[in-house]
Amino acid sequence: MDIHKPKPWHGWPEFLKEIGTIVIGVLIALGAEQAAEWLHWRHLAERADREMSAGLQVDLVNAMERTAIYPCQRDRLAVLAAALKAGGTQWKAAPMATPVGYRGIELVVGEAFHVPRPAWTDAAWQSAVASGAVNHMPHERVDAFAYAFRLSDEFLGFENKEVRLVSRLAALTIDHPMSEAERLEALKDLAELDRVEQMTTVASGWLMGAAKDLGVRTPSKIIAERLATQRAFRGACVREPVIPMPDPAVQAKKELRERGMER
Repeated sequence: MDIHKPKPWHGWPEFLKEIGTIVIGVLIALGAEQAAEWLHWRHLAERADREMSAGLQVDLVNAMERTAIYPCQRDRLAVLAAALKAGGTQWKAAPMATPVGYRGIELVVGEAFHVPRPAWTDAAWQSAVASGAVNHMPHERVDAFAYAFRLSDEFLGFENKEVRLVSRLAALTIDHPMSEAERLEALKDLAELDRVEQMTTVASGWLMGAAKDLGVRTPSKIIAERLATQRAFRGACVREPVIPMPDPAVQAKKELRERGMER
């Protein structure tokens, strides 16, 4: 069996040539590995962007619905507040016809005030953070997604307050003697509910603005169906979704960025 022994180098030029060949080979291998890793993360980042955009679409529909029904909510609160302020020792039932619940399940005890209870989710954001994909996306886009999904998380807190307050107002759905203390307590609950509805509507507008900046759009058919359902239940008070004033903090940051002054 022939054994090929390494050829001796003939001077420094040949030695440097040999070393150069090895170095170039190593650099090519490292470059190929880095290129493969870059393509891998680029794929994950693009997929995360699509998934977060899709997830935000769900929350966007919910936000558009909440801004659309706000005039109805405000009017209903005004009716209940006026009745409570009228005084008297006897409360006349003021139930609100509510839509059929999940899968046809209706409430046993009626409501004096009704709020939608959609599903808000930040699962796509949490997944993108856990995978590390957000570290390979443009910083401004990551910040925008983080802000939008943080708002979605706020809505869960608002809904929990709404559920608690609506339950406390259940007695307004039946005729019963009403003490002054009960009347005042119901007015306090209405006042708190009024503020929760305002905050929910404003935050919904901020979410709509954030989605617009991200280029996230909701199919018109979906929102049209949701608004049609609300109008069938609430009437003409349901308006087209509008974006209220932008979040001051976000607006200030955007202006600084445009001026090239953001730190």
